[in-house]
Amino acid sequence: MALFFNFKTQKSGSEPAAGILCSAWHPEFPILAVAMDNCTVSLYNEEGDKHDQNGVSRPNVHCSCLAWHPKNKLLCSGWKDGTLLFWSEEEGQRESTPIHADHAITALCWNASGTRLLTADKSGQLGVWKIDGKNRLTPMIQHKKNGAITHLAFRTRNKKSDADKGDGDNSADGLAMEDLDASPDDEKNMAAKFNKDCMFFFGGQEGIIYLADDNGNIQPSSSPLESPVAAILYYANKDGLVCLTQGMHLAYWTIDSQWQFNQVMKVKVSATQNTDGGMTQVMWVGPGLLVTSNNENVLRFWNLEKDENYLLQFPERDDKDENRKPSLEKIACIAYNRLKRVLASGTRDGRMVFWQFVGTESTVSPEDWEPYAEIDVDPGIHEIQCGPGENLLSASLQGCVSILHETILKRKMSKNNCIVQLSPECVFVETLDPPQSNHTVKSGLRIKGLDIYGRHFCVWDGKKIEVYEIEESTGPSILHSVDRVATTVAIHSDFIFLANGNRVEVHKHNMQQQTAAQNLTFSETTEGFPICMDVHGDFLVVATDKHFIKLWRLGSEAKPHGQPPYAKNLFTEPNIEITSVKINCKGSQVSILTKTKDEARHFVQSTKLHVYDVDGDKMYHYDFMAQSRFPISHCWDQEEPRLLACETRRFGVVQETPTLEDSEASSRIEVTTLFVNSDKGVMPQEPMPLDRNLTALVGLAVPNLYFYARFASTDSARDTRMEVKPIPNFEKIDCSDPKVKEALVNFSFYLTMGNMDEAYKAVKAIKDENVWHNMAQMCVKTKRLDVAEMCLGNMQDAKAARALREAKREPETEAQVAMLAIHLNMIDEAERLYKQCKRYDLLNMLYMACGKWDLALNTAENHDRIHLRTIHYTYARYHEVTGDLTGAIQEYEASRNHRYEVPRMLWENQQISELEQYVESSGDKDLLAWWAQYVESSG
Repeated sequence: MALFFNFKTQKSGSEPAAGILCSAWHPEFPILAVAMDNCTVSLYNEEGDKHDQNGVSRPNVHCSCLAWHPKNKLLCSGWKDGTLLFWSEEEGQRESTPIHADHAITALCWNASGTRLLTADKSGQLGVWKIDGKNRLTPMIQHKKNGAITHLAFRTRNKKSDADKGDGDNSADGLAMEDLDASPDDEKNMAAKFNKDCMFFFGGQEGIIYLADDNGNIQPSSSPLESPVAAILYYANKDGLVCLTQGMHLAYWTIDSQWQFNQVMKVKVSATQNTDGGMTQVMWVGPGLLVTSNNENVLRFWNLEKDENYLLQFPERDDKDENRKPSLEKIACIAYNRLKRVLASGTRDGRMVFWQFVGTESTVSPEDWEPYAEIDVDPGIHEIQCGPGENLLSASLQGCVSILHETILKRKMSKNNCIVQLSPECVFVETLDPPQSNHTVKSGLRIKGLDIYGRHFCVWDGKKIEVYEIEESTGPSILHSVDRVATTVAIHSDFIFLANGNRVEVHKHNMQQQTAAQNLTFSETTEGFPICMDVHGDFLVVATDKHFIKLWRLGSEAKPHGQPPYAKNLFTEPNIEITSVKINCKGSQVSILTKTKDEARHFVQSTKLHVYDVDGDKMYHYDFMAQSRFPISHCWDQEEPRLLACETRRFGVVQETPTLEDSEASSRIEVTTLFVNSDKGVMPQEPMPLDRNLTALVGLAVPNLYFYARFASTDSARDTRMEVKPIPNFEKIDCSDPKVKEALVNFSFYLTMGNMDEAYKAVKAIKDENVWHNMAQMCVKTKRLDVAEMCLGNMQDAKAARALREAKREPETEAQVAMLAIHLNMIDEAERLYKQCKRYDLLNMLYMACGKWDLALNTAENHDRIHLRTIHYTYARYHEVTGDLTGAIQEYEASRNHRYEVPRMLWENQQISELEQYVESSGDKDLLAWWAQYVESSG
């Protein structure tokens, strides 16, 4: 499940308590504007601190709406007295512009390029404004209608549809304002007059939707709605418009070549009318997929492409609090993150539930949404807003805003000591070596990063650093707390490394001297500024914002390591940003994770794991795109320099329709171990799916992977959050002997690389039968039957070897491997393999051998009907042997062998009276004739 850090907006000591009216995130920058009932608009960063101490304010007037410029740091705020106020990063608050005199501004909307601004007020007046490069407004046109205009939406330019509808007038400037009440003759020429570069929709209290442009042209919808507009959405795929009314009518129009509204759908949403003050919301959550929320305990989805709908029930709480009534919880507001396809919902009592879309474009059901997270904030949620990127969300409460920052857990393992960040102020530390101990440490900092080396660890917030030592008897104790500016920090046994500007400062742990013991410098213009670094063993790697990395060998001083020139430019693409680097224990390989900038200029996690080979001066890549996954963390083994582990997460949307087997096998979070070789590059092994109790991968030390668990272990005598899982290839193998461990690592390495000769040489000296048995199980997962034969020979398992030779007659490799799995007691793996190659006949034989008769019959019904009667007959024989004659009769009848088998069975069991009763009740002519002959022959 996701982890969220909750940062509350902080007010200064002189500010009175104030309620939240509305809020808005900038679409590209992590700046949140919050309008409050103390007549101010405050600006906050992603951690709840003031971005600008002054903000925007007006005496005795409340702000009514907010809108950020789509590209620039320019905020437009509308106020109850009709005034428009701008704030910019450079100028701060600008002079007010009274454009809607004495009428409250009800809606603001920018176009996608930020060149036009729409303003609407309570009296029904709408203004179109042009904005220049200096953020100055010029009036273009005004529209006046009856009743308040409350909703605005620009028509996103669609070149294909525009081409179908003719060229039209593309001029956007220099036209005089004209009367909107055009004559019927003028209306016939509307299609030619419309400026397709600036068209928009608006509606409100009047219940009519209008299409207009900045030339003064306007076109109403074909028929008025029964109630005021509650929401309007532009449907870019179909060049249409969707509208939800306060009376819960959902209407959908397309726009034809003459810019006329053509109604496609109008339905009454079967929901109660909102009378409790909650928000009525409708929003896109996928191509052609809408969700509506109306202060109920369900969300209603509409697929306009397929004209289908479904409900998603708000889940009940897991706790047993009798004071709550989970079934009566109502969803107050919703928000949607399109990058991750995550839908968030909130209730008045502070409960927030998240779902992620995991379906396909062809599926339409509640199962398309998987539970993603559930958190509690303070009561009083009345608005949720998604911030820029993937990880920011805000919830407006009664007196503040909770800024929720979804984070990848910061964690690290060093020499059997683990550290995990739990919250903005707390870390969890556990020592795995005897005597084992674990502690939760609360820092005085708002932690932005952490690092650990042996029994020393540090945390920092960018301005201050705290260094701790883990004592065997007392646990962690703080050694030093020093004010130092640093973008990132790493720690070694004797030194601490601080990235500051274009250099990395090397200090002793106490950092009492202001002057660094050594400075590791970067060229500011060519190499850039350090942004992330890692220490492993006696090696340090640093990555910069211009895609350079440098390595050092650590001793009494840091010395350059690798091939000269020591600064390596790894990526030439400008849209890539390095997010994490890790170096192995020998300093020979560096793994890198990156982000790439998408079409909307948002950074999204890359699907590739990059590895730089220091000795060969080469780059290798492994792309998880084929598995519809992306990496979120990585770590090298503590002692094995060729092995690393990568934690991956599944995309929110599955590209192709998955089979049942694929769905079962695809976990939301998986860990994949990979070997790195100079000749073959990066070679993955079998992935390991994580159950929901395992929150994050912390470290790797053959033969185990170490995870931070959501709940303390109940199997251990001590309270621990660290859970140890064997690497899939090392399950049930005793690696306490270093020689056995080394041999198995080499065997796994060469097996992964496809070098069978070296793989056999690595383990031929091992005599332990259990080791060979587990290596044979490894061969099932890698589908290496040649290696499996070698393992079976060393196990002296003649029966399994013979079965494997006979299985090679099967044409499918999976069927051959499945037979090996059966003899190694890997029944679940054999079942999966048979399903994978669609050998349902062999799968049914497996089910029958395991006594899974219901599964066998169900599989035969759906996939193997040619053997259905045979399975019924075999099941009948099973019932007969076990003494269940009634069940045997039913199965013999289903197999259509009852005329012979039932009389035989009852006769052999000396149940003559039951046989007579069965024959007479059956009404079967053949059975009656046989019974008559029997009675006649017996006199």
